[in-house]
Amino acid sequence: MNIGNKTVDEIIRISAAELLEKLKTRGLKIAFAESMTGGLLSGSLTRIAGASSVLLGSAVCYNKESKVRLLGVPEELLIDNGAESAEVTRAMAEGISRLFPDAGIVLAITGSASQPVNDYKISSLPGKVFICFGFPEQELFHREWNLNGNREEILNQAILLAFESLVELLESS
Repeated sequence: MNIGNKTVDEIIRISAAELLEKLKTRGLKIAFAESMTGGLLSGSLTRIAGASSVLLGSAVCYNKESKVRLLGVPEELLIDNGAESAEVTRAMAEGISRLFPDAGIVLAITGSASQPVNDYKISSLPGKVFICFGFPEQELFHREWNLNGNREEILNQAILLAFESLVELLESS
């Protein structure tokens, strides 16, 4: 897929590089809690030279059990709200900030990129994306989108929106 004369991969790389530079300038470390993106956020950032100076780590918690065990998301929250929800995303952001206490900024992402396969049940419609991000010692912000496209297109859009949200926050604070 091309946007203008740039491919989606090039746009993601540009966005990741912009985020990296802003984090370096502010002297901030970042950590991600990824569900629907399965490591693509942190992977996009590590494609840029110098990522090790800002990226502390990422927890890929793709299923409910890993959200509970690694991030400390309360099981009741998952049952009451579904794994793809604003409430769970906030709990994931809080969990990643506990795993990486030196992170000056965190982002958690969950949602659904496509129709469920087999007997897996999703709690949101395909294309629904939730992020929770911010400075752990201050305020966490929440955003959600209803995206369109196939699985890969939704994932790429989610990555770009997450990076853009972080850049906006860094520019406004």
